[in-house]
Amino acid sequence: PIHSEKELEEWQRKFLINRPLIGVCLESVRLVPNVAIRDVPLAYFCGIARPERFKEWIENQGAIIVKEWILADHEAPDLDSLKEFALHAQELGAKILLCTEKDFVKISSFEGIALPIIYPEMELKITAGRENWQNIVDKIGEKIDNYRTYGK
Repeated sequence: PIHSEKELEEWQRKFLINRPLIGVCLESVRLVPNVAIRDVPLAYFCGIARPERFKEWIENQGAIIVKEWILADHEAPDLDSLKEFALHAQELGAKILLCTEKDFVKISSFEGIALPIIYPEMELKITAGRENWQNIVDKIGEKIDNYRTYGK
């Protein structure tokens, strides 16, 4: 990720990018529901491109990981497998299941799952190129205003 205006400029020079760039990162805002996980035994599952980052985030929160289930990127957990995972995690001492917000919305049903499921609510943070971002937002706003005014 691009973390500063200097890095943004270096990227533009290095890759000869003649378009506005924006540096962004995801930040955890809070857990849903809002609970503490420090020293809590838990199991996690995710279907994201870089599951090691999610695991690192969990470890940085001080949770005790007793079981993990890594799905393919964008793969949704099927209910029977999720029930089995939760049951086995519970047998290993897990008190909760943790997943990404992206994975949480893919769960078809929560019926019969042995443990509560929580997820971190994420927010996109602009780390560089704020002026570029504002220009894009302004252009979108102009297009919306034009559509409302002229229907085009």
